[in-house]
Amino acid sequence: MTLFAGNTVLYDGDVVRFGRLRLWAERGLVHVEDERDGSYNSFSVRTMLERMRAIRDLVANSRALFRRQPHTEDQFDSKWLRDNEAMLEAMTEVVRRAQEQGMPSDPSARRDLLRRRPRTFVLSGPAVDL
Repeated sequence: MTLFAGNTVLYDGDVVRFGRLRLWAERGLVHVEDERDGSYNSFSVRTMLERMRAIRDLVANSRALFRRQPHTEDQFDSKWLRDNEAMLEAMTEVVRRAQEQGMPSDPSARRDLLRRRPRTFVLSGPAVDL
C-alpha cells in the first residue's frame, strides 16, 4: 500500500493500520485517517503518548480481569488483546519517528524540512529533479 501525504510518499513500513485507521508520522506530528468517512486529524507526540498509555492500561486491566475470573477469556478477547498490543508496538515506532522529525513550531525542524524538500532546477534544456 502506498499513501500520499502532502509531498511525501509513505510505504507499508511507514503507516500503521489498525482496523480502519491509518496512522503515520509527518512533520513531527502523528496523523490519523479513518477509511470509513475519510476524516483526518493530527496529534502532537505528547497527546499520542497519553492515548497510547490509556490503551496500554486498558489492555493490562483486561488481562488482570481474565486472570482473576477463570474461564472468562475467549478467543475473541485474546485476539482483541493481541491486536491492541501489536498496534501499540507499531505506534511506538511512529511516535519515535515523529519525535525525530521535531515539532512544527521548532525553527530548526522547519529549516530541516525546507532543506530536505525536493527542488527543481531549470537548466538550458529540460527540467532536472534533484
